[in-house]
Amino acid sequence: MRIPDFKNVKRRNAVVLLATLFAFSPTALCQEDIEEARQSQLSPAAQLVELNRGIKAYLDADYERAREILERVLAQDEDNPACLYYLGLIHLDEGLQLSSEDNQAARVQFDLARRNFEKVMRAADPTIAPVEAALLLGIAQLAADVPTEEAAIVELATAARETLQRYVETVDAGKNDRYGYFYLGVARYRLGDHYNFKGDYARASEHLKQAVKALETAQRLADVDRKRDELTTGVPRGLDEEGYQQFKRVVSYYRGLVALQRRQNREARRLLEYVREHERGELGQNAAGILQKLDETEAESPLPMTFDSPLGRLDFQGDFSIGGAYDTNVILLGGDTILPLGFGQKYDYRLGTEANFYVSRYIDKTEAPIGESLSIGLGGGTSHCWHADVSEFDLNLYAGRAFVQWQPFKDWYLGVEYEYSYMKLGYDPFISSNRLTPVLSHIWRSSETGDELGRTDAWYNYDYRDYMEQTGDRRLDRDGKYHAVGIRHTFNLKRAADLWSSYYANHESEQRFLGHRWLNFSLGYVYRDERTHGTEFDLVGHSILAGVEVPLPYRFTFGLDSVFTWEDYSSPSLFDYRRNERSDFVQHYDFGLTRTFVARGENATMPTLEIKLRAGVALTYRNSNIWDRLSQDVYEYDRAIYGVRLSVDF
Repeated sequence: MRIPDFKNVKRRNAVVLLATLFAFSPTALCQEDIEEARQSQLSPAAQLVELNRGIKAYLDADYERAREILERVLAQDEDNPACLYYLGLIHLDEGLQLSSEDNQAARVQFDLARRNFEKVMRAADPTIAPVEAALLLGIAQLAADVPTEEAAIVELATAARETLQRYVETVDAGKNDRYGYFYLGVARYRLGDHYNFKGDYARASEHLKQAVKALETAQRLADVDRKRDELTTGVPRGLDEEGYQQFKRVVSYYRGLVALQRRQNREARRLLEYVREHERGELGQNAAGILQKLDETEAESPLPMTFDSPLGRLDFQGDFSIGGAYDTNVILLGGDTILPLGFGQKYDYRLGTEANFYVSRYIDKTEAPIGESLSIGLGGGTSHCWHADVSEFDLNLYAGRAFVQWQPFKDWYLGVEYEYSYMKLGYDPFISSNRLTPVLSHIWRSSETGDELGRTDAWYNYDYRDYMEQTGDRRLDRDGKYHAVGIRHTFNLKRAADLWSSYYANHESEQRFLGHRWLNFSLGYVYRDERTHGTEFDLVGHSILAGVEVPLPYRFTFGLDSVFTWEDYSSPSLFDYRRNERSDFVQHYDFGLTRTFVARGENATMPTLEIKLRAGVALTYRNSNIWDRLSQDVYEYDRAIYGVRLSVDF
């Protein structure tokens, strides 16, 4: 940890202490006293002489000589608070100098400083121990932590928090000391980070909130001292411009770390970018490294747009798409089947649009003890499809949704969504649906790198449908309950940046926003049980799902999804002249080539913006064992849809 320069604070206190010691001197110093002080056994007067010589050596930055003198005095007066205090300062200074070269040696010095300041704080005479000893004790306690010893981290951070809390609340000088509040914020941050890791989110949340308050107070006090320095020269607690900017950078750095812990990525980015741009040392390098990691994370999953409300910060997401297609079998005309009256053709061109939005409240573990996170939201959408000639098959769909998604443990998700939809076919009402879908998902990660190796989704779908069409036979009534249970696993095989390493080596911008895409393969199974008011459409179905997605250079992605379905109907079909029970086999293939024009995170103004153009073909082949008295395959058909679609997500 890089600690801000507090040399002026120490030097001022040293002068005060020196004056205090001379004020208590019973006689003027003489040459005989000095000579006596050099002997192995020192009288009280000689100890005083040596102590002042040691302090003077410290003020002259001759730390070796100061240490030698002060340790000699301490050997005969082990509880001398002034001696302990200045030896503590020397250890602290040496620890800071060693921290960039030898962390273990630096911690030894910090630990020695901590022990010295603890003894100073226990001294009975407040006229000897400067009040800032409490501040320096807190600093030493923070600096002395040993990362490999978890118990030591908590113990020292807790001790520092208690020391600094007392200092800023009870000591007059501490109430307006920017360093006291700064280090209190650091102590709170460390404790928040520890409890967050341990899963004690209530404690973590409280420490992180208090860390924000302490760091903001430290910055406010620095602003006051800066103005005081501008108005009056020579004011003891004034702060020149260079010192102010240095302090602001360090405070901003820790405020950025706290914001990251609280999942406030935008605030963290603002603060850390300020540090990266204005600090060229180790702190700036650390900030740059954190921002790079944040960029990588948000390139895969940028934070949604947010706005404040009485319910807290709400997330907003939306999408819009428009496209055209050619459909070879709009009316799903069966093989060898006569075209129904009123239809001039079974094929047609169409134009389609779709729009959806979602508003949700995201609650993470720092806000409430709910596991990792909880999202509660509402949404809605509409889609429309217009045909050039077969307008009777125009589709207009309107939907409203409510959902809850809970992450009880890292990478485990449990969600449930309710959706009501209303569809019109042509100009007439066609279907209204009430659908409930609970989902359980798990993300599998590499234990070494943390990369996402795959994802498993399991779901149940209950759909109560009301078909508002008029049927001449009640056995054709499709109103009823539609059940489905499914599971699907996606295997992530290789990232685009590794798959096309030579290409991305020459396209760094694309690598940042598109290199994280996975070459993946998915496999799944769905069981369906559909029970209607009639008998013609009752069935049990089994589906195999398979898909592959291949990220390509030049912003392209190739995708293939396929579904193979076996449907066994439970009653003899009304249309089969043999009265056989219907049995269908359905194959569906969807090929597509997509080009990404704007990737998520690529637009700095709207990081969630994504613009894609997809061209593809969807093929459906339905085979059925049913034919009527005219040998028409009423349920069997082939269909191909060739289309292009532009989609915008935000």
